[in-house]
This record gives sequence, structure tokens and C-alpha cells, in this order.
Amino acid sequence: MLSGVKNVIKNRLKKSDFLLSNKTILLESLPDFADNTKYVYDELIRRGVNEKCKIYWFLYNDLRQYDKQKNVKFIKQDSFKARVLRFRAKFIVDSNVYI
Repeated sequence: MLSGVKNVIKNRLKKSDFLLSNKTILLESLPDFADNTKYVYDELIRRGVNEKCKIYWFLYNDLRQYDKQKNVKFIKQDSFKARVLRFRAKFIVDSNVYI
């Protein structure tokens, strides 16, 4: 009985992105809002990806100094929400710190 339940859970996790959100993108760079990640972000905005997906940028400094775009959120790198998003995001673009 227990092995049957285990198999059902394993198959469910293998067949779908159970924990992953297909519409979440994480970005990180150090210094904030710089390097190649900034160019990827600019291209995502230019192509309108933020209309369909949520974009989270992990920052180390002040969150208020950046322009607000639709579906773009700036989050402190060491926050609890950032830890949860690391496990749920489908795409991660990081530049200097492996998140």
C-alpha cells in the first residue's frame, strides 16, 4: 500500500512541474541592476514578456530606486519570499551570485 502511494507521488512529480511556476522569472546581479542580467531584463521588457510572466529581481540595496513595470517586482535577496521563489521559478538568470 505504502509503495503504491510512493509511486503515485513520484509519477505525479515527474510528469508535471508540480512546484514550478511556468510564468516566473528570477533575475539577480551584483551590483544591483547591472551586468548581463540588466540587458536580459531590458530585452524581456522590450518584447513584452512581463505582460505574460512575473519577473522578480533580487536586489541587495534600496528597492525603491528602480522604475516600476507591469508584473515586475524587486525583492530583497535575503528575504523569506526570495527563498520561496527560488524553488518555484521556472527560469533563473543570475550574474554574480548563484541563487
